[in-house]
Amino acid sequence: MRKTVGFICHQFALASGGLTVLCGSALADPLSLTVSQSVTYDSNFSKNAASDSETISQTNLQLKLDKSFGRQTYQAAARYGLARYAHFGEQLNGSNYDISGAFSSGIAANWQVDVNGNASEYLNPNQDNPTAQRVVKNNVSDRNVGLNLRYGVAGRLYALVNVGAGKLDYSLSTQAYKNRDQRSMGMRVVYATTDMLNFGVGVSKAVSDYPDYIIGGESERVDQRSLDLSANWQVTGFSSFAGVLSLTRNSYRSDADAKFNGLTGRLNWNFTPRGHMRYTVQVARTTDSDSTQTSTRVYQIGGLLDTALNTVTTSVYGSARWEPTAKLGLSLAAGWYQYDVKRTQSGVLAGDVDGPTQSHYINLRLSGDYQYSRALAFGCSAEQYKQTADISPRIAYDGHQFSCNASFTID
Repeated sequence: MRKTVGFICHQFALASGGLTVLCGSALADPLSLTVSQSVTYDSNFSKNAASDSETISQTNLQLKLDKSFGRQTYQAAARYGLARYAHFGEQLNGSNYDISGAFSSGIAANWQVDVNGNASEYLNPNQDNPTAQRVVKNNVSDRNVGLNLRYGVAGRLYALVNVGAGKLDYSLSTQAYKNRDQRSMGMRVVYATTDMLNFGVGVSKAVSDYPDYIIGGESERVDQRSLDLSANWQVTGFSSFAGVLSLTRNSYRSDADAKFNGLTGRLNWNFTPRGHMRYTVQVARTTDSDSTQTSTRVYQIGGLLDTALNTVTTSVYGSARWEPTAKLGLSLAAGWYQYDVKRTQSGVLAGDVDGPTQSHYINLRLSGDYQYSRALAFGCSAEQYKQTADISPRIAYDGHQFSCNASFTID
C-alpha cells in the first residue's frame, strides 16, 4: 500500500451546480490504512448549568482508496471507531462509523457523470439533546446518495444537473420529530469568462418530510425552492474565492404563516500570502431545510450545533495557520453562530411566545500538529466555547475543552 493523497472534494455551496468534484489524480497513491487515538477532556460535557466534566477516549481504524483508470476515478473511505467515557461509560460507551464512496467517469466527448454516497452513525452531541435529557445515548444515523451530470466538459459554457436523497434518524424517542427524509434536485448553467473565473445561475428544490413531527394531525413537510447565483474566482495562485447567493422560499404543510422568504448563501475565501501562512474566511446563512448540497454550514471547530425546525442560522468562521516547517503546523480558529428561531417545536410562531427568539454560539480554538514521519503524526488543541439561550431547545452554557491525538499510517 502507498500513501493516499487524493480525497473527495465537495465543490463549495453549489458553486459548480452541486457537482461532487473528485480530486484524486492518476498519480495519487491508491491505498492507506490509519490507526488513530484521541483523548479529550471537556469541562462542560453535559452542556448545561450542571457543567459535568468528562474525559473521552476515541480509537479509530480507517481505510482509504483513491484510484484512477483513464477517465474513471474510484474513491472510498471507511472508518470504524470505539468511544469510551470515563464517567458516563455505562450510558454512552459504544461504536461509531463513517463510510463513503464516489465514482466519476467521462462519457463520450463532452459528458461527465458522478455518483456518490455516504453513511454514518454517531452519538448525538449533548448540546443537541433535549434539555431534560442532556447526557443520554442518542445515536444518529445519516445516509445520503447523489447523482450529478455535466454537459460541456471542455467548453466555456456548461450545464449541470444533480439529484440527491438523504435520510436522518435519531434513536431517542423524544427527538423522533427531527427524523427526516429528503429529496433534492437542481439545475445550473455555468459560464467561464476565463480559466480563472466563472459565473453560474440555476434553480434548486428540496422536499423534506418529517414523518414523526406531527402538527394538527399531519406530519410536517417543508418545500424549499431557490434561485441560485454562484461565482468561482481563482484570484491569484495564492488566493481563491467561491460563493453562492440564493433567493430562498420555504413553505410548510402545517402552517402557511410560517413560510420563509429571504436570502441564503455561503462564501469562502482562502488566502496564502506566503509559504508559511494560510488564512480562511467562511460565511453562511442557511435554513434547516436546505438540500444536502447547500445545508453544510461553515467548518465547525466544536461540532455542528443542532437547529430546531424553522431556524435561520448565520455563521462566520475564520482561521489562520502557520507552518514554520514541513512537519509542524499551528492554527488559530474562531467561529460565531447566530440562530434566529421562526417557530417552536410545537409549531407555534416564535413571535407569539414569550422569550428570546435569537441566540448565539461562539468558540475559539488553538491547535498544533506535528508530522514526526511519513507514518506517525501527533496533535493537540485547546478550545473555549459559549452558548446563549433562546425559546428553542438551546440553553445557556459555557466551558472549555482540551484534546490530544496520535495516528499511525501504513502506506
